[in-house]
Amino acid sequence: MGKEYATVFACDIPVLERFLRTARESGKVKSRDWTLNSIADDLRRAKRLVSACIDTEAKFNAAREVAKDMQGGPSAKVLAEQRKRKLEAGLIGQKIPGFFPTPKLVIRQMIDKADIREGMKVLEPSAGKGDIIEGINEAYPGISVDAIELCGTLREILEVKGYELIGDDFLEHYGQYDRIVMNPPFENGTDIIHIRHAYELLKPEGRVVSIMSEGPFFRNDKAAVGFREWLGDVGGKSEKMVAGLFTGKDAFRQTGIASRIVTIDKPTEKK
Repeated sequence: MGKEYATVFACDIPVLERFLRTARESGKVKSRDWTLNSIADDLRRAKRLVSACIDTEAKFNAAREVAKDMQGGPSAKVLAEQRKRKLEAGLIGQKIPGFFPTPKLVIRQMIDKADIREGMKVLEPSAGKGDIIEGINEAYPGISVDAIELCGTLREILEVKGYELIGDDFLEHYGQYDRIVMNPPFENGTDIIHIRHAYELLKPEGRVVSIMSEGPFFRNDKAAVGFREWLGDVGGKSEKMVAGLFTGKDAFRQTGIASRIVTIDKPTEKK
C-alpha cells in the first residue's frame, strides 16, 4: 500500500475515469504513456479498496496499521493480554497476605448494593488483580474507578490492564468519593480499620460496600465491640454471605473464612 491510494481517495473516482477515457479517445495519447498508465493502475487499486469498504483516507490509514501489525507480529493489545495472562498465572501458589480475589457472583451483589450512577467518583482501595473494577466497568462502562494496591506484583497486573492506580497504601490515602467498593484484607482486624477509613473518605450521601470477615460481629475484644457500636451509630447494615462462595470453582484463591457484605451510607451534610 502506498501514498498514491490515499491521494486517489481525495479525488472523485468517476471524474478520473472520465478523464482517462477522454484522453484515450482523443487519439493524442500514446498507449505507453507512463503518466496515464500509472493513474489507471492507481485507480484500479483504489476501486478494489473501495469495494472492500475502504473508501476514505482515514479508513485506508487504519487498514494500513492493521496490515503493519499483521506483518510485524502481535499487536500491542495482544501482547498486553499475553502479559496479563502470564502474570495472573504466576499468582498461583504465591503467598500474598490478604489476597483473596472476589468471586463474580459476590461482585455482582456488591455492585447492585452500590447503586453507582453516572458522574460518580468511585474507589477500589484493595484492588488486587482488578476483579471488582472489571465488574464495575462491565456494569457501568462510563465510570472511571480509582485503584489502590499495595502488592507490587498485583500493581503490575493492574497497570497492564490499564486501570488508574492512584496509590499503594489505602490508609495513607485521602480524598472524597461517592462510592467505595472493596474487599479489604481480614488479618488482625484490618477489615475494621479499612472500613472505618473508607467511611471518612465518603462524600455526603456517599456509600461504601465492603466484604468483611464474620469475626467482628461475634468477637468480644475491644476492636470488635467498638466496631459493632460504631456500625450501629452510622446506620450501617450487614448481610451474611452464602457459605462456600469463596471455596467454589469461581474462586481464584479459596478460603473458608465466613464473611459478610457491609453497606454504609453517609448522611447528607448538615446546612
